[in-house]
Amino acid sequence: MIQDIRSVAVAEVISRAVSIITIPLLTRLLIPTEYGVYRSLLLAIGILSLHGYLNLHTIVRKRLSQVSHPESQHLITTVLITVIVLLGLAAGAIIVGSDAGIEIIPTASKDFINNNQILVFFLVISYPSYSVGLAILTGIQRFTAYAIIKSGTEILMLLSLLLLAFINNISIPAVVSVLAVLRTLSSFIIISLISDELSLSFTFSPLIQQIQSISIPLLPRVLIKRAETIGPDVVILTIFGPATYAAWSILFTFDRVFQLIARPPKLILLPKLSEKVTQNEEVGRVLEQFYLLSSVLVLPIIVGGWLIGDKMVNFIFGSGYTLGKYTTAVVISAFGISVLTTSATQYYIANDDSRYETISGIAGGIIYGLLLFTGIYLQNITIIGLGLVGSWLVRLIIGIEYQNRKSNMRFPSPVKIVKLGVALGMMSIAVLATQEYISSVPHLILVIAGGGSGYFIALFLLGFFRPQEITQLYRDIY
Repeated sequence: MIQDIRSVAVAEVISRAVSIITIPLLTRLLIPTEYGVYRSLLLAIGILSLHGYLNLHTIVRKRLSQVSHPESQHLITTVLITVIVLLGLAAGAIIVGSDAGIEIIPTASKDFINNNQILVFFLVISYPSYSVGLAILTGIQRFTAYAIIKSGTEILMLLSLLLLAFINNISIPAVVSVLAVLRTLSSFIIISLISDELSLSFTFSPLIQQIQSISIPLLPRVLIKRAETIGPDVVILTIFGPATYAAWSILFTFDRVFQLIARPPKLILLPKLSEKVTQNEEVGRVLEQFYLLSSVLVLPIIVGGWLIGDKMVNFIFGSGYTLGKYTTAVVISAFGISVLTTSATQYYIANDDSRYETISGIAGGIIYGLLLFTGIYLQNITIIGLGLVGSWLVRLIIGIEYQNRKSNMRFPSPVKIVKLGVALGMMSIAVLATQEYISSVPHLILVIAGGGSGYFIALFLLGFFRPQEITQLYRDIY
C-alpha cells in the first residue's frame, strides 16, 4: 500500500514538475496568439468530452476494485467503447462546427481546425482516451504502470519540444502533432497492458447501472465545477481574444506550483482523518498542523505574487503574456487560498458529509459568477480574478466553520500570527530592495531564493518552530 502511494505520488510530482517546465518553453517558442489557439483547442476538448460529464473516471476507479473479474472485464470494455464513441462525436462536432462557422471558438482557432482536420480529430480522440486509460490502471491497481506511463509521457513531451526548438520547427501543428502522437501511443500501451481485462462478449447493463448510481447523483456537482472552470475561460477567450486568453491560462501554471505543495499532505490527509474519525479519535490537532504547515508554505508565495508576480510572468513566460501587476497578484492569491481548503474537502469525505463540498462549491460559484459578469460588463479581467479569490475564500470560510464545529481545532495564537507577519515583512523588505535589479531569469531566481531564505531564517530566529514542534508536526500529519 505504501509503495503504491509512493509510486503514484512520485509520478504526480514528476508530471506536474515537467509540465511546469513545458509551459514556459511553449510560451517562449509561440507568440501569445498561437499559444492561445493551442489552449483553445484543449478547451474545446474539455467542453465536448461528454465522458467527463458521465464521471467515467470515477466509475472505473471506484468500481473496478469492488467487482469480480468477469464483471470488471465487461465494465472496462464498455467504458472504452463508450469513450471512443463519445470522443468521435466530440471530434465531429468541433470540425463540423468550425466548417459551419459556429461561433464557439475565435476565428484564429477555426482557421487552424479547418486546415488541420485530421490532426484535430486524432487530438480529440487521443487526449481524453489517455486520461481514461490512466484511470483504468488505477482502478485495477496497476500503480507502477500508471506511474511509468504518466511520468514518461510528460518527459517525452518535454524532450520532443526541445528537439523541435533545436531544429527550429516549432509551430502549432508541430506541437499538436507531438501531443496527439504521444497521447495515442500511451493509449495503445495502456490497452496492451489491460488486454487481459477486455472481453469480446460484453453487455452495457453494468455500465448503465453505475451511471445511474454514481454519475447521475454527481452530475450537479460536475456541472457546477465545469461551469466554474471552463465558463470563465470561454468568456475570456471569446471577449478578449486568444492572446489575452493565453496570458490568462499561463497564470494557472502557478496553480500547479501550489498543487505540488498540497499534493503530498493531500494524499496522506484523507486516510489519516478517516482513521481517526472511524476510531472516534480527535482530529483537531491534525487539522491545526495542516493549516500551520500550509500557511507557512503558501503565504510567502502569495506575498511574492503581489511584489514581483508580474516580473515572474515577464521573465519566465515572456513579456507578451503579462496581464498586469494586480491581475497577476489576485489570481496567484486565489490559488494559494485554494490550497488551504484541502483539509476541509478531505474532512467532509472522512465524515461522509460530501454534501458540504457541494454547498461550498455552489456558494463559491455564485460569488465567482457575480464577479465574472461584473468583469465582463466592465471589460476588466482583474475583477474576474477577484471572482476566483472570492470563490475560494467562501469555501475556506465554510470549511473552517465546519471543522471548528466538528472538532476541537484551535486557531493559532496571536504571538504565532505576529511572528509569521514579521517574517513575511522581512521577506518583503528583502524582495523590494532587490527587485529593481531583476533583468533576467537568473536574477529573478536569486531574488526569490534570497527572499525565501530570509523568510525561513526569520521564522527560525523568531522561534516560530521549535525543534520538538517540527518533529511533532511531522508525526501528526504523516
